[in-house]
Amino acid sequence: GLVRVEQQGRRADLSPGQAVLATDEALTRSTVDAQAVTDWTGGRLSYRAERLTVVADDLSRALGLPIAVDPGVAGRVFTGGLSVEGAPETLRPRLELLLEVRISPTAEGGWRMEPKPRP
Repeated sequence: GLVRVEQQGRRADLSPGQAVLATDEALTRSTVDAQAVTDWTGGRLSYRAERLTVVADDLSRALGLPIAVDPGVAGRVFTGGLSVEGAPETLRPRLELLLEVRISPTAEGGWRMEPKPRP
């Protein structure tokens, strides 16, 4: 099938294996692994050199809680897979290890990804 993305007068038609990043300035098309794109249906998120802000947005949707990203880690990229099955509190230590960040609870009931403290 074909997916059409429209934003502020711009349009991108996507075929299987394609993705688009929508910003205020442009729609940027890229190629993705079609299987990896559907991994979320089985409780898994897969990434290849993706910014932590995008990973946090995906985790937020999957876990049902807001996740903020500290500017100190926002520019980092992640490659790998994350399981999102289970209670958020049991996932948090694994996510910290895999993403190489500290994940702190927020007063609003969400999380905040921050730089790890230096030993």
